[in-house]
Amino acid sequence: MKGTPDFSFFESEMNFQKSYYIRAQADNNYIYASYWGKERWGMKEYPNINTFHVFDWNGKLVHKLITDHPIGEIWLDQATNRLYSTDIATDEVFYIDLNELDFSTK
Repeated sequence: MKGTPDFSFFESEMNFQKSYYIRAQADNNYIYASYWGKERWGMKEYPNINTFHVFDWNGKLVHKLITDHPIGEIWLDQATNRLYSTDIATDEVFYIDLNELDFSTK
């Protein structure tokens, strides 16, 4: 992504660490990644990761999804075309019906 470190970043000393993407899943059309993009968090707190970035296979960001709950683990069910996630604090399971979304790149 524009404005983020390239691979030369790993050749230098890392004085800081940012976790841009926490989890990712993919199907034949898109890559779905939970996005954080901030400094690492402490072990005693839960971060409010509530954003998915959706990329096409050329690496173009085609959509941003914002959920109403924090995202922990994610799973893509290609049979139902649903993207499941857990709430990191409660382990509740939620899903996004991808059939209801339009990711066309107009």
